[in-house]
Amino acid sequence: MSGPHFEPEDNDPLFEKPHEPKDLPVGYGPPPEGFDGDPALLGPPPSTNLTDRLTVIDIVYYQLVGEGVEEDECRFERSLPCIEEQPYKRRLKATEEAAPIDPKWVENPSMVRIVNLEGKFLQRHPTPEQLEEAEGKVLELGLLELTEPLFLIPPGECQRFTPNLPVNQFTIRSQCGIARYILQVYPG
Repeated sequence: MSGPHFEPEDNDPLFEKPHEPKDLPVGYGPPPEGFDGDPALLGPPPSTNLTDRLTVIDIVYYQLVGEGVEEDECRFERSLPCIEEQPYKRRLKATEEAAPIDPKWVENPSMVRIVNLEGKFLQRHPTPEQLEEAEGKVLELGLLELTEPLFLIPPGECQRFTPNLPVNQFTIRSQCGIARYILQVYPG
């Protein structure tokens, strides 16, 4: 059994339709009915040269004992060709054997980021043994033709780079046991 049917009046402000053109952001859609002001007040029309973009915000804080904190910040944005390609992001495991990094479907990456997930514990107070084990799970980032690593990624830290070689020429390995990490490959 249904209740009584109720139709709101057309001019009832409590029942306004939320997605009418007048509710669009400035510069989008037609101007509101009766608008006779300066069209510049509506803002620019949406750009037709849309590009994908990559934005990075990197902040480092450094403090000497007994002194104030120094902050260093680097922010940048890259416009990328609009290729409508999804970035690749996966949780993976590195072993003590160096293995090539597989970017999957990303053919021309603009940036690669690796996050070492070790050293993050579910409990608030890990045991000394857990801390010692995590400290050894440093990731090494290298190249296929080199025996020494290019970068070390300690537990809980990350490394990002813009590859100048095919990504599968880079290798990753754990210095001790199996180390969990996140691989992110951004197209561009």
